[in-house]
Amino acid sequence: MKSFEDYFSEIQTDMIDICLEYANDKLDYVFIYCCCEKELIASNFFYGINKCLLKKNKLNDSPNKNPDNSIKYDTSIERQKKTLTILNQNILKIEELFKENGKEAPTEIKIIYDNIMNKMEAEYQYIPIISNSETLTDEDVFNTWFNEIKQSKKYSNN
Repeated sequence: MKSFEDYFSEIQTDMIDICLEYANDKLDYVFIYCCCEKELIASNFFYGINKCLLKKNKLNDSPNKNPDNSIKYDTSIERQKKTLTILNQNILKIEELFKENGKEAPTEIKIIYDNIMNKMEAEYQYIPIISNSETLTDEDVFNTWFNEIKQSKKYSNN
């Protein structure tokens, strides 16, 4: 019989898999942001490819792209929307899983997946951030995280 942790792990793995698929599995790291506060369900993602951090719509703009330009990513709006829809559906599954098990669901999840080492790290927040602010948006929180990762220079040469 599957445990709560098994189901939770499966959902997070599905989130990683859809982001890997979006980038044709040609990446070093995927970073996934999830938010579930009150009426807000939001997600976003970006990548570490060849030591460069790239948002989902900028995958083809890497200065460190393969020399022969053989990799061309489909970053169309339609593809982005489909991926975000799946991520948001998974956020709702997480919320339902926690509710069914009498647990408090996280309001924010930040997943870092190392595609080279096949290793996942995640941070969970349980205090609403966006709904407690009059001006902060999920995009603001996502961009702040992107910039923090970029400034850490761990995943980027920028």
